[in-house]
Amino acid sequence: MKTVFLALALSSALVSATSKPCAESYSQCNGQNWPYGVCCKDPNFQCNYKNQYLSLCERKPKQEMEAENMPCAENKPCAENYSQCNGQNWPFGVCCKDPNFQCNYKNQYLSLCERKPKQEMVAQDGTCAENYSQCNGQNWPFGVCCKDPNFSCNKKNDYLSLCEPKPASAKNCAENYSQCNGQNWPFGVCCKDPNFSCNKKNDYLSLCEPKKAAMAEEASEADVWGQCGGKDFKGDTSCTAGNSCIVVNDWYSQCQPVPANPNEFPTWTQCGGTSNNFNANGKTCRSVDKCIEYSSYYSQCVPKSE
Repeated sequence: MKTVFLALALSSALVSATSKPCAESYSQCNGQNWPYGVCCKDPNFQCNYKNQYLSLCERKPKQEMEAENMPCAENKPCAENYSQCNGQNWPFGVCCKDPNFQCNYKNQYLSLCERKPKQEMVAQDGTCAENYSQCNGQNWPFGVCCKDPNFSCNKKNDYLSLCEPKPASAKNCAENYSQCNGQNWPFGVCCKDPNFSCNKKNDYLSLCEPKKAAMAEEASEADVWGQCGGKDFKGDTSCTAGNSCIVVNDWYSQCQPVPANPNEFPTWTQCGGTSNNFNANGKTCRSVDKCIEYSSYYSQCVPKSE
């Protein structure tokens, strides 16, 4: 009689378990007095025993799976760029709104929407970076592109890429006293005559003008943000006081400010926002710079002259 009763109880329990819902990825799937199904919704996950009180739905061993290919739950919203997109008991869709981003696993509690590797994309609002300003870097929230077609976004390190002039051939350099740059300028940002330099007038016009007479007699100094070196460069190679000549690439070196003291951020560095777990720790931008807020994720020290 007891045998019959046990068989009926076991059969009833099995039927009940099959009708109970399975667990979400990285959430509890079993344990003492667990009232739901001992199973995982995602076939790439399995219910792993931790102790008598807890089992978790975790990835099956030796299974590499891109989070972008994980199905989103029906009618659940996808995540914004650089925000959480999955994790233990995550209640929303395992997906990113931006097709240029993917949901990357960090640990059982957190996955983040991050830019797909080796993907160059134009910002959704069409806004690319200004000349000589940041155009990419870790957690960069904007378009990896430059407004000026004569500039390209060149990587410096994992944290910084800059919009810099594309190499120009001598035949595309401007004649004396003629235009040599400006918005959508299609030719080289340079002057044919080595005694002339391309001087910015406004966002729409730069002109090839004679270098100062003093330069012919003694070595002069380039102003801040001016060119100070590069392949085939014939101009000044030293910078004014408070600035140093920084090699940007083989074709271009630039006079950039040296931070005045340890309590100031260098030009073009982050000065606010939530990306990179940023904390200013009392530091501010240099007096010649201003902190520009691009979004809640990122603010940057930019020259006041820009």
